[in-house]
Amino acid sequence: MKITYDSEVDAAYIYLTDRLEEAETRQIDEDINLDFDVSKRLMGIEVLNASERLDLKYFGPIVEEIGRHVPGWPTLRRELLRLKQKGEPVKTPNQNVSNWIKEVGLNDAVFLSERSKNGKTRTITRAMLEQGNLGKHTLQRQSSLVKALWKIGGYRKID
Repeated sequence: MKITYDSEVDAAYIYLTDRLEEAETRQIDEDINLDFDVSKRLMGIEVLNASERLDLKYFGPIVEEIGRHVPGWPTLRRELLRLKQKGEPVKTPNQNVSNWIKEVGLNDAVFLSERSKNGKTRTITRAMLEQGNLGKHTLQRQSSLVKALWKIGGYRKID
């Protein structure tokens, strides 16, 4: 078990496994989210407003403060949580389209574009970002969102 805490967004994450895989997130209340693997086993617990909900001093040395210097998914996930909490969208670089953050899971994020007329969401996974693999997501709008997320997460440029 590992616990991380981000003081900037006052969020803690309790990792119950070392496995990183796709997660289904279930919101328990406005501050508690549970992440389950495909076999419906609990993988992790996200606690927002952690300083109010948890007494972190009892967790002692197992609490790891997340640093700003870590590039990639941890940085991106933390920033997406902050933006979602503030109600701010992710804007694509060239088109300046607002993409509203619907969910931020353990290994993915779900967005709703201001251009979506039918309310269709799009999911961007950690693997897509880290491998630079857009797979079936080849729309320009999708690519622009991925590029925006690379910038936020401090990923190296992948051409």
